Amino acid sequence: MLIFLTRDTQAYIYGLWLMAALDFWRHSGLSTPKVLKFLNFIFILPEDHEWHHSSDQFDVNFGGNLNLWDRLHGTYFKSSERATKLGSLARGTLWQELFFPWKIDRRVGP
Repeated sequence: MLIFLTRDTQAYIYGLWLMAALDFWRHSGLSTPKVLKFLNFIFILPEDHEWHHSSDQFDVNFGGNLNLWDRLHGTYFKSSERATKLGSLARGTLWQELFFPWKIDRRVGP
């Protein structure tokens, strides 16, 4: 819809491309080079986003590109270590997973 309403569609398409590239980088599992670590001040880096998928520390680092939103909502988590156990062990119904994923208790144990 925005492409049709925007006069300069190139800027919108480049923005989409940049967001997709950042998403691939975030999910790549690659370590961020030391010279780019300063980007952590603004952006979610792969090391940070791993904790979003970790079964050790859940309900953190929801931001897609900027960690500002996690900082504002108190869900930002920074660790000097990498996440080791990735993936959720608890699953809800399809309805819960799509519309209320934050209400599923993903903690493991009694």
